[in-house]
Amino acid sequence: MMVRWEFYPERVITATEASSTEFQWRMFPQVVQTSTGFLLYLNDRAFHWIPIHAFADPEDVNRLSRLIQCQSLISTKKVPGNDSR
Repeated sequence: MMVRWEFYPERVITATEASSTEFQWRMFPQVVQTSTGFLLYLNDRAFHWIPIHAFADPEDVNRLSRLIQCQSLISTKKVPGNDSR
């Protein structure tokens, strides 16, 4: 089943053909950007993985990175490598 992610300044929406979920950015206490994608943490043990190869346009990766950096409630760290994913 394919999951579509939509990122907005005030929220994040995930959707499939069967359902959708809306998250406020504050629901992600930490977001980690690696060279291969983004980890959107819900807590210290659960996260959503958004791989870079899932973006249609490389500029969309930059847009998401800037959007995450604008969220004052999110701790963003650049992590080198991690290419095993």
